[in-house]
Amino acid sequence: MDIDLFKKVALGARNAMIVWEEATSFFGQGVDKDLKAMLSRNRHKYVTHLLVFHSLHDVPGWILTKIDEIYLFHTKDNPTYVKQKFKGRDNITQAFMKLREPTPGKFEVITY
Repeated sequence: MDIDLFKKVALGARNAMIVWEEATSFFGQGVDKDLKAMLSRNRHKYVTHLLVFHSLHDVPGWILTKIDEIYLFHTKDNPTYVKQKFKGRDNITQAFMKLREPTPGKFEVITY
């Protein structure tokens, strides 16, 4: 989908869920101010955003201030990098360490 069309549809959404598959492609090269604002403003219109990242490495730190929950599955991230990136966020690093071995269907829920 064209990013401008996506923004137009998503900004007008009400009572909806928006799934951002491969969210890295939206947030990986810097932050689009419209997309960042959407994550805050749409909450008032009963819009839930589901952002799918396939690596903790790709999750921008600022997103952690905008979320309610993380559903963490096994990733191939480097444990040293994860501990460094999420220093002070023991809930994330502990969940990551529990999932070091890939187990189908196993995940951890981190609630804020």
